[in-house]
Amino acid sequence: MREPERWERRVVRREERFCGVRGNGVPGRILIVDDSVELRVLIGRILRRSGYDVVEVGDAVSAIASVQKESFDAVVSDVNLPGMGGLELLRTLRDRDASLPVLLISGAPCL
Repeated sequence: MREPERWERRVVRREERFCGVRGNGVPGRILIVDDSVELRVLIGRILRRSGYDVVEVGDAVSAIASVQKESFDAVVSDVNLPGMGGLELLRTLRDRDASLPVLLISGAPCL
């Protein structure tokens, strides 16, 4: 009888680690900003599988428009975006909501 109990404990622990859901059971919303469609889709797929509600946009102007229309729990953005770059986007988002977590990523070998 001990084996099934141990197995059940592992399942519960795995569910406890699930972080895609807010405390009230609503999925966390993440905005992905990247001009690379392939990378945007890949990151979105991973986050959706983890339980997040994901919105994907291809540039900073679209990201700002999305943030003005909807609320997000976090933003994942490429540093090198066409037009307005990721750092400018970060400054704009910080001016709007300083508590919004923003993760800047880059595929460039050096910044």
